[in-house]
Amino acid sequence: MARIVRGFAGSVIRVPAAAAHTTILRRVLDYVEESFRGRVSLSAAAALAGVSPGYLSRVFSSEMGETFSRYVRRVRIRRAQDLLTGTRLAVGDIAELCGFTDQSHLTLAFRRETGTTPAAFRKRG
Repeated sequence: MARIVRGFAGSVIRVPAAAAHTTILRRVLDYVEESFRGRVSLSAAAALAGVSPGYLSRVFSSEMGETFSRYVRRVRIRRAQDLLTGTRLAVGDIAELCGFTDQSHLTLAFRRETGTTPAAFRKRG
């Protein structure tokens, strides 16, 4: 399967699907990294990549081995871990900086992902 991409001067170039997927994923991963503090949506990521949300969902799961929303949550948790070990910010402030609605939302997601709470993680760190 190939994807058709318009190149310079409007000429049509056939790009192998794997290369097209790589381009799509790079745009989407960059979007998540730049936007994780705010509202990150599959629809916005798909629009940025120039594909439908359904297509992006399938490609993302196939290529990344996890859903888009799970990936976003993992990015946020990773950032929270960095802030927990690298700063003395309150957990509630870290939650806000990492795109969680509040401290309890961070704590719930953090426990699901790591098996411990943010406070316990900070003490061990």
